[in-house]
Amino acid sequence: MTNGPDVEHTRPALAPEEWADILPELPIAGKYSDVLYGLVSPGLPLRPDAIAGVALYGQPGGFTWADVDRCRRMAEALQSELDDPNSERYDDGALFDEIREWQSLADRLAALLPPRELVK
Repeated sequence: MTNGPDVEHTRPALAPEEWADILPELPIAGKYSDVLYGLVSPGLPLRPDAIAGVALYGQPGGFTWADVDRCRRMAEALQSELDDPNSERYDDGALFDEIREWQSLADRLAALLPPRELVK
């Protein structure tokens, strides 16, 4: 069983329109702090997921859509094993949980990234 959030309940940290407004400012020196301050301004609800997404976007320790795709390919490869009657792991319940964890990880990473169509 997965210990992470349920895949169906993973929501994007920021709406596509919010990312569209923020992305042009991020490459400008000093704008990260301005954008982050806008997300934690007094009187606004705290949005830790939005703060994390913006803080990690484009950073060496961050992640990309390639990481999301890698997680999804792993889940697909494991699903093929699970479905193959000739596989040693055919119909393995533990493998089902592992697939779900890879899918959940991909969805949680994707929720923190700007929409693909906005990333060049």
